[in-house]
Amino acid sequence: SERFVTEPVSAIENITTGSSIEESGAFAASFIYWCSPKLNGVQDIRTPAIRFLTEPKGSPSRVISKASRKAFVLLFEARGLPLLAALRGFLRRIVMPGEASRVCRILWDFAGHYATENPQGVPPASKFDGQDNDVFVPGLSHDSVR
Repeated sequence: SERFVTEPVSAIENITTGSSIEESGAFAASFIYWCSPKLNGVQDIRTPAIRFLTEPKGSPSRVISKASRKAFVLLFEARGLPLLAALRGFLRRIVMPGEASRVCRILWDFAGHYATENPQGVPPASKFDGQDNDVFVPGLSHDSVR
């Protein structure tokens, strides 16, 4: 488990040898979700986790990274939640990367999951979150972002 902090792709590949990409992605996503923010009190895994989940196009680990990222966002319950509440819950488990393209990848997948969980649009924000009611834009695809 500590190996994930230094070599996340290698650690996931080692554990999931012989599994499909989807199974490996689901395993990696569950591991990251349940171990963050602390891995048995040893070290914060959120930074290597987000690097793993947002590998750029052309990276050798891109396929497993993308499968893991998509499985990771599915672990968050967003149905019926105001957008801000859902986003806060999501951000408790990760550290946003410093690179804009990586931020875009993870947030687009989260946005796609949120939109799928709330097909009628964004539920009204509560009076306690300080936000106006947001509007869901039908037809916007998170799959178009690379």
